[in-house]
Amino acid sequence: MPTNLPAEARAKWKEVMEARRPEEKLKALQEFLSLIPKHKGTEKLRMQVKKQIASLRKEIELRKKKIPRSGESFFIEKEGDIQIVLLGEPNSGKTTLIGYLTNARVSPSEIPFSTRKPIPGTLVWEGVYFQLIDTPSIISGSSKGFVEGHKVLALARNSDTIIIVIDASRDPFSQFKSIEEELKENGITFRRTRGLINIERRRSGGIIVIGELKDSTILEVSKLLKSYGIHHAIITILGEASIEEIEEALFTSVSYKPAVIILTKTDIANTNIVKEFINYIRSNISI
Repeated sequence: MPTNLPAEARAKWKEVMEARRPEEKLKALQEFLSLIPKHKGTEKLRMQVKKQIASLRKEIELRKKKIPRSGESFFIEKEGDIQIVLLGEPNSGKTTLIGYLTNARVSPSEIPFSTRKPIPGTLVWEGVYFQLIDTPSIISGSSKGFVEGHKVLALARNSDTIIIVIDASRDPFSQFKSIEEELKENGITFRRTRGLINIERRRSGGIIVIGELKDSTILEVSKLLKSYGIHHAIITILGEASIEEIEEALFTSVSYKPAVIILTKTDIANTNIVKEFINYIRSNISI
């Protein structure tokens, strides 16, 4: 990833980050793309920007097709110490779990997609207040807006952590991979990987780096971010990262979320499949 983009491109990226409406963001992204020099060193960046442009176009088209309707906001204000969003396919047991663990008034149903909006509940454990949120089901295509999926994934992105609820009686491997793919398409990962970087913009406090820098200093990182119009941010690094990788993170915007995987309906599931799935998670997934 180049660290020598023209000043005009850096200024335009600031407009991209500050854009609030999808149409404004799309226009700024298109202009940013036109300002990126075309050479081998910018190929990856150009591909990432083109992917964002395509995703935004789909989002705008989807919004135009929808019929406006009144109702409660999908956004849930954080209350307590930790906000946890539950994700799962239809009839995975999210609502039943919320009912057992919290004070939320819920009515579990065998009818798919019976949960139409997020429902928060509170769990207190050893003096810590956990806000658990039941959500509409995740399905293939949720990241593209199917069945309000983009709103559910937005809740996950804004949360402190997620719980992935898997129905053990129905191919747990398929459910897990489908949910992980939808999260990935929305720029969310629960896998701990070396050098994973999260940049959280703030209103004050300057530039703070949490983690290990490779062949660079905080002063150099601050200078880089300020060239993009970012004067206050917390950069969290899992492992270590170079200044080039931090710049790349400005464009990829991958958000790491700690996750817990819960298997439900194990009493009616195939015991061997459950064991295979648990072994798979323990051997292949670091969360």
